[in-house]
Amino acid sequence: MESGLDRYLGPEGFLSDSALRKTIEHNPSQLSLMDEFGAFIAKIMDRRAGTHQSSIRQMLMQMFTSADSLYKGTASAAESAVPIYNPNFSVYGTSTPHDFWPSMSGKGISDGFLPRWLVLTITGDPADGIEPKASLEPPTKLIEDCRAIITHNGAGNLPDSASRPILRPRVADWGVGAKERWMELRLAFKRRGEACSPDLAALWTRTMEVALRVAHIVAIGVDPERPVLTRDLVDWAAKLMELSTRHCIVEVSDRLALNDKQAEYLKVRRWIKEAGSDGVTSSTLKKMVNGEFDLRRLNDITQQLLESKQIEQRFASTKTGGRPSHRWFAL
Repeated sequence: MESGLDRYLGPEGFLSDSALRKTIEHNPSQLSLMDEFGAFIAKIMDRRAGTHQSSIRQMLMQMFTSADSLYKGTASAAESAVPIYNPNFSVYGTSTPHDFWPSMSGKGISDGFLPRWLVLTITGDPADGIEPKASLEPPTKLIEDCRAIITHNGAGNLPDSASRPILRPRVADWGVGAKERWMELRLAFKRRGEACSPDLAALWTRTMEVALRVAHIVAIGVDPERPVLTRDLVDWAAKLMELSTRHCIVEVSDRLALNDKQAEYLKVRRWIKEAGSDGVTSSTLKKMVNGEFDLRRLNDITQQLLESKQIEQRFASTKTGGRPSHRWFAL
């Protein structure tokens, strides 16, 4: 609030593509903080959703690629398309993996929707009972630095109106060896995409494009007047995006299904995998099904997993001891 950047905070959600469009028309540079982000993704990815909701996904992708130019949008019978100059819309979403990944679909990978996101998976239990020792009040220098991003001679890409002419974005200068390093990493990630399965290859396509955007944000934070993309900064941003892509690959492989039967198959495999070195008994698996599908289907799935050598059954006990029993283990 103190820095004046609160005017760039947008709504926490959107009910339609029209609502999103009107919001960006009012102010093309906005950040939307979304809790329960999985529910938002489910709404716009659902194949049964109305056009006013499913079109949000397409609009987000188009604005992603139009931040340095003009977004014309799509006209409808109810309203004409108003050009939006320099749409600079960002989303910070939080969700549990159980809500987010089942909401995403294979189409979200192939059409480039998921590859446009920076996805970080947080593991472990939340830290409870820890009292903050530092003041929650932002330091004066942080406030001044944030304010400097939008007050340096109107430079940058934060227009206050969608109707102003296209603003040529201020691009950070390349440091020594930084551009060559970026091109080298872009080629390396492209080859990774070519080497993996076709359904996952798209996840590597925009890795360095998003990394360059992340590196710009940090460079501007370091020096709003003369931002510089250093070689170290390019390396750091590439590692961050590589972590994001690897997280996506793991989660997509474990959770993303094209149909209900595949979703059941992946769910059982994930339950066994998450049991870790302790394994899981057949009786525990039956309890975990909890009526989602019948037990005959569970037996069919475990047999398929066994035959494809993704799981095995051993007679073993847990790390804490106890009577040994037949347990399923992921391979």
